[in-house]
Amino acid sequence: MLASCNQAFAWCMYFGCKWMLATREFQDASEDKMLLQLELATLVSLLAFFAIWVLDKLADLDATGDEVDHAIIQVIGGFSILVGFAWEQCFDRAIEVIAADQQRYNLVPPMITKLVLAAACICIIIPAWRKWILPMVLREGWRFGFVIDGSDARWRKVFKSKRWHWLMHRYGIQTVGFKKPSMKEAAMKREKNPGHAFQKRRNEKGLFKILQRERILQIGCDEENMLSPNARTGNRPTLMYGNGGLASPLLQKNHPELGAVKEAISALKKQLQQLSEEERCDATHYRQQMGSLSEEIAKLSTWTAELGLGL
Repeated sequence: MLASCNQAFAWCMYFGCKWMLATREFQDASEDKMLLQLELATLVSLLAFFAIWVLDKLADLDATGDEVDHAIIQVIGGFSILVGFAWEQCFDRAIEVIAADQQRYNLVPPMITKLVLAAACICIIIPAWRKWILPMVLREGWRFGFVIDGSDARWRKVFKSKRWHWLMHRYGIQTVGFKKPSMKEAAMKREKNPGHAFQKRRNEKGLFKILQRERILQIGCDEENMLSPNARTGNRPTLMYGNGGLASPLLQKNHPELGAVKEAISALKKQLQQLSEEERCDATHYRQQMGSLSEEIAKLSTWTAELGLGL
């Protein structure tokens, strides 16, 4: 039903605009149908672009509910059909004009001219459609704006990195169609270059080095400065290594984003103090509050590590 209404809307709008344009601009030039189709397609495209822009702004508003958003999307689909139909008629009329001219001047049958033009369009459009549009539809690349292609050398380099596997494991994403290097291949690489593995681990930078060697992250900061009213002017927290007495700062004190981290930690500490000071609180509610605060602290620590390490 919705598809039929969209088709009817597109046809009515198309022929209404054509009637208006023909009666106003082409009363004395009835034979110039190609120019009429070209101006009609341009006019319809401009009107549809403006209407879709307005409807998209309305759909983004919080005042519109799900039903209204669904109706707006259907109307946008009708405008897309209208634009496509207008340009299809324009190209169809252009092919007819070219075929008529070839028959008049070069004595080429119109069917041969139309067949050659159709073959040329297929040779130009099909490769681009197969390379760019079809993968977007099949792999749902339109959701993210790009398509992961395993045959591309750049993506193969990404798939082989340890950071990629760590991120996939962390967010619970399974990589389909990609196999990890076998233990036999890794052993052969180590035999060819025994010092390569050690040098690679030594030069490794980022979060993996911390997780593999130190295993502990802690936020070193001055608690008195954080709890004081003038916390913004105090020392900002610094993310440190937490094993073996190593104290190499990962987040510098002049980092622009650490003010928000400090404020969040202060708010969490105040909530913990408030919960600890309540004497007559329900045990179940207390455990739930403590659990939620622990999750927030864990997320904040992870975000701080990613911020400083550029993950």
